[in-house]
Amino acid sequence: MPKSLPDVFEPPKPELVEAEGAREVDSLKLLHGATIRVCYDGMLRTDRIAVCWESRPGECAPIEPQYGVDAGCVDFDVEPFDVGLRLDAIVKFSYTVTRDGETHPSRVAEVRIKLPSNLPAPEFLQATDGVLDLSLLCCRDPVVSVAPWAFINNEQSAGLYLSGTYAGGGRFYEEFFKGEKITDEEVLGGWSRPLPMALLKQLEHNSRLILIFDVKLHGHDNSFSRLLSQQHHNAAHTAPPGTGRAQRRSSGGVHARRVLTQPNQR
Repeated sequence: MPKSLPDVFEPPKPELVEAEGAREVDSLKLLHGATIRVCYDGMLRTDRIAVCWESRPGECAPIEPQYGVDAGCVDFDVEPFDVGLRLDAIVKFSYTVTRDGETHPSRVAEVRIKLPSNLPAPEFLQATDGVLDLSLLCCRDPVVSVAPWAFINNEQSAGLYLSGTYAGGGRFYEEFFKGEKITDEEVLGGWSRPLPMALLKQLEHNSRLILIFDVKLHGHDNSFSRLLSQQHHNAAHTAPPGTGRAQRRSSGGVHARRVLTQPNQR
């Protein structure tokens, strides 16, 4: 006699395999996607099982339904893109079982996906040993570059902040490229932009220049999270002697900071 669902069938919650039963998961475990596991007693090969990974509020990621198996457990793959839409947020996921024309929804599972801890720092391509020597650039604008970060996608936006000291004193602070969408080309090759030489020439010689790169992760709703990375450079108008040393440190997986120092010019 074929198996049948009980009169009151409430499918149990699905599991996120990579979370290993925890309520949050390291996003770096999901670089190649996530795995939703559906298990329940009495599964039939004719059961049609459809999962919903809520990558956007009220919207399920496109995941193909599957039929049941005798073993009683079926795995579903979630694409990295849909994982990336829930960084630093709680993702809800569930499934439905359709048998004999009746659909039975499961309870909803929730897991928080943590921010990646390896955000690359912004770099001046023309800097050497932590020093950006403007005299070597002639009339060319220096270029700031950021390597592709984990879960970069074209629904994110980014901006750059510069902080330093004007010649003669006074704080320098400028914001560039705020809210610019990440392009398909940048998803593959990373983010880069030129900065105006005329502006940088206003800085104090051998002063510290701070770059802060800001990524808005969730462009689809009013709430959003940010990945921030920060880089320190010395701004020089002539090449100072000596060799700088670099120290890298990170804090809490949200801020990746690299501090570069250079001996003062004699």
